[in-house]
Amino acid sequence: MLGLTGDVRLPMDHGRVLLRLDFNALCAFEAETGLEALPWIAELEAGRVKSSTQLRAMVWAAMLRHDPGASVAMAGAVLDRHPDAAHRAIGVAMPQATGAGDAPAGKKPGALPIWRRCFGALSRPGFRRTTSGP
Repeated sequence: MLGLTGDVRLPMDHGRVLLRLDFNALCAFEAETGLEALPWIAELEAGRVKSSTQLRAMVWAAMLRHDPGASVAMAGAVLDRHPDAAHRAIGVAMPQATGAGDAPAGKKPGALPIWRRCFGALSRPGFRRTTSGP
C-alpha cells in the first residue's frame, strides 16, 4: 500500500462513500480549519483531538477527491454511521502513523514514503511556514 494513494470505501444507505486522504485533502482541511493537517493527525492518533468540527472537516476533505460537491453535512452523516472514518482514511494513507497495513511491495518494512520524509520537517518544532500576501 503506497502512502496517499489508497481509498477507504464506506457503505452508506445511498450507496458508498470513498475517502482519500491525499495532499489536496490535507490542504482542504487546513483551509477549512486554519490548522496544520500533519500535526493535527498526530494529535488525533494520540487521542488528543476533542473537536467534532475538526474531525468532520477531515472527513469532508477526504471525500472531495471522489465527490467534489461533498458538504460538511454529508461528512457528518458519514461519521454518524462510521465514527472511525478519519482513522481509517489515515490508516490507509499513512500506515506508519497508525501501525496499520503492510509494507508496499519492494519497500522495506518501516520505510517512510518520500512525501512523509519531505514534509515531516514541516511539523517539527521551530519550523516556521512562510506566508504570502499583504
